[in-house]
Amino acid sequence: MSEVDEVRCPSDRGAGRGPQSFTVADHLTDRERPSYYRAGMEPKPFRPALADALDLEPHPEGGWFRQTWASPVTVTLPDGRVRPTATLIWFLLPAGESSAWHRVASDELWLAHTGRVTLELGGDDDRPGAAARHVLGTDVATGEVSQLLVPAGVWQRTVPAGTDALVSCVVSPGFDFADFALADD
Repeated sequence: MSEVDEVRCPSDRGAGRGPQSFTVADHLTDRERPSYYRAGMEPKPFRPALADALDLEPHPEGGWFRQTWASPVTVTLPDGRVRPTATLIWFLLPAGESSAWHRVASDELWLAHTGRVTLELGGDDDRPGAAARHVLGTDVATGEVSQLLVPAGVWQRTVPAGTDALVSCVVSPGFDFADFALADD
C-alpha cells in the first residue's frame, strides 16, 4: 500500500457522502504517520463539491488532490530508487486557500484548467528564498501562463486567490511522498 493510499480521508470511502469534518491526523491515529505529516496540520472544515465530484482528498501542503495516472514504465534513479517515468494528479485549490512551501525531488509541470493560481518559486537552497511569482491560468491574453515548469528541488507554494482553481500536475520521474518535503515553519 502506498502512502497516498494510507492517507485516504473517511469521506472518500463511499460515493455520495456529503461534506464531513476531518483532519489528516484523524484517519492516521491507528497507523504510522507518513514522512510528510507535521503536527498541527490545518483541519479541512468540509470537502468542496468539486473535490467530492473528482474524489479528491486533502493534500499535506494544502488543497485537494488525487493521482489519476502513473506510467507503467519505470526508471531506476542514480541512487537506486525506482519510480514511474511520470505521474499525474488533479489539484484543487479552493478560493482563499494556499499551499505551504514545499519541494519535490522531480520536475513538476503545472497545467491550468479553471481559475487561476499564483505560484511562488523560492529557489533551491535549504530554505525558501526570495520568491518569483507566476500566474497560472487560461487567460493567456492577460499574461497568465497555462503551463509552468517547476524544476526538481525548487521550493514552491501557492497564495490565496478569490476563486477556485483546478490544475493538473505532471511529475517526472514520478511522484512519491518519499521525495516530498515541506519547509519548516
